[in-house]
Amino acid sequence: MAAATVLCALSVLTYPPIFYWHDAVTLWSYALQVTPRRAEQIQLELGIAFDQKGRFDDAMPHLRAALNLRMRI
Repeated sequence: MAAATVLCALSVLTYPPIFYWHDAVTLWSYALQVTPRRAEQIQLELGIAFDQKGRFDDAMPHLRAALNLRMRI
């Protein structure tokens, strides 16, 4: 019974993040908002996600931002 209670509690806690994992673009867009110190990697991943969807015009600003952050180091 205790294990079932813990499992139910953990299930409830994991439900809200599911919305952030709808697709790669949604996930990386959210990650960029909440984890700015990893911006270089997140911008790269977001650019790749847009590219894989065929949204090249949306991908380019993120790929450029990742490159600019890399070159700044």
